[in-house]
Amino acid sequence: MRQETAPVRFVRLRVALAWTSLWLERVWNGIWPLQTLLLLMLAFGISGLLYSVGPWLHTILLVGSVAAMVFVLWRCRTAWRLPTRGEAMRRLERQSGVAHRPLEGLKDRPTAAADNGAEALWQAHRRQLAAHLAHLKPRLPKSDLGRRDRIASRGAGLLALAVAFAAAGSDALVHLRDALQPRFAVATATAPIVDLWIEPPEYTNKPPVFGTADGMALVAPAGSALVVRVNDAAAPVLTLREAVHPLEEEAAGQHALRLTPETDGRIAIRDRGQELAAWPLTLVPDEPPIADLPHPPSVTERQSARIDYLLRDDYGVVEAWIELRLANPDAFIGQHGKAMRLPLPLGDAALPEWQGVRFTDLTPHRWAGHDVIVRIAAKDAIGHTGWSEAAEFALPERLFKHEVAQQIIAARKDLDADKPFRLLSQRLLEIASRPQGFNH
Repeated sequence: MRQETAPVRFVRLRVALAWTSLWLERVWNGIWPLQTLLLLMLAFGISGLLYSVGPWLHTILLVGSVAAMVFVLWRCRTAWRLPTRGEAMRRLERQSGVAHRPLEGLKDRPTAAADNGAEALWQAHRRQLAAHLAHLKPRLPKSDLGRRDRIASRGAGLLALAVAFAAAGSDALVHLRDALQPRFAVATATAPIVDLWIEPPEYTNKPPVFGTADGMALVAPAGSALVVRVNDAAAPVLTLREAVHPLEEEAAGQHALRLTPETDGRIAIRDRGQELAAWPLTLVPDEPPIADLPHPPSVTERQSARIDYLLRDDYGVVEAWIELRLANPDAFIGQHGKAMRLPLPLGDAALPEWQGVRFTDLTPHRWAGHDVIVRIAAKDAIGHTGWSEAAEFALPERLFKHEVAQQIIAARKDLDADKPFRLLSQRLLEIASRPQGFNH
């Protein structure tokens, strides 16, 4: 008899597994409204919104959420009902696809008085029952939420929870803790907070200057922007000398102002007659650049003009040039007597000091051989221009040994000096008419 019942020794374990699966399936499918409610409550708490609505509304929403959870649990009370052993057995038979309910056959017993034929029939029945029991296999719980939750409310709850986690970041647990603890403590009045700094003009390449709590003097370039922000104040104003500048309200209890002060003085921040902070302000004017000729202009061995220059500025020179003017402008007529301008290469960076040399071949110029006045000019970012002292200098000229060339150069100089053109033309015609006299 023991050998015949060996295949059915795990029946109790399989029935227990079927019972567990049935109970988990009943709970999971039966409390889906509670799942949606919990997801939405967690999302709302982690987002931090409960803490921002005030303690009374926070408490009302918290109590309402608990009441809703209790109500949903009461409505879903049938989901917690424990299945009977008979329900577990029937589920195991139905999911295994066996007929004739073999688990009920385990209760069968042979009659007390049985002949050999009856005993053989009983054993055949037991073997058939064991074959059916061998096919019994417990199944995992099956979700039926797709049919029950037709509008996918749990999906909306999961999405809200994911958005809340993304928005809260590392503060998620802090927000959740605050959501469970309404704060009725009366907020104490906080002292106004003043933040002030000065932003120098961009071309100065200077860092911002911040106002310190001890009221240390502020020193900044002229043209700087003054920025002040005040929190937890009613109607703050900024005073500079006799001028009063009200701060603009950006949000509740937050005021700000941005202006460009044009004079030195004492900056004070006041609120309803009370001085909150103060700093002395000193504006450093932007001085014009300094240009200099460290050495007199000279002539190189190759007859190029050499002009040394030195440039200085408090925030950097952005443009510089050499200006040449005729020492005797009456010697030239028309446009040829105007100033000549030679730009100086400075590169992309505006340096506070720049020293260099400009070599220029001016021998082909009409002014070659004439005295000129040399000056260096330097300009800064805001248009201030500084000039060096003037230096007189004779431009180098090309020396011609051929008589024809000498005559032509002399005629050109006379033409620039507004000599009678008829005499010049006669001289040139005379040169052209006697080629043998000038070695052709």
